[in-house]
Amino acid sequence: MGILTQLLRFGTVGLFATAVHATVALLLIRFGFDPLFANPIAFLVAFQISYIGHSSWSFNSITPRRFSSVYRFLIVSIFGILCSQGLLFGLLRLTELTASISLLIALGISALCTFYLSRQWAFRNFEA
Repeated sequence: MGILTQLLRFGTVGLFATAVHATVALLLIRFGFDPLFANPIAFLVAFQISYIGHSSWSFNSITPRRFSSVYRFLIVSIFGILCSQGLLFGLLRLTELTASISLLIALGISALCTFYLSRQWAFRNFEA
């Protein structure tokens, strides 16, 4: 599969998972949940969609059983949520942006980091 096709597929899955993440988080915020609590809950929902889509469609990953792509993607995703949480925390504390705008900015930046790490490590087919 060409890199352009892979990038388009990753973007499609990523946008869908991000939309789910944002929708769940924004709904929780609207119902009174703290944004710093709503974000990781939404992450747990979006992670499942993201892994299934990326492993089966974006990257068609086949990796050694001893350290499969699900574990690598989980590590990448945990990095992504920590990145988005840190950015969200900083934006909420250091700017006058709304919680919704801060959340969307944090998700966008962390999505770029996650793509790079997913492509270079999580779904890369290593020799057994």
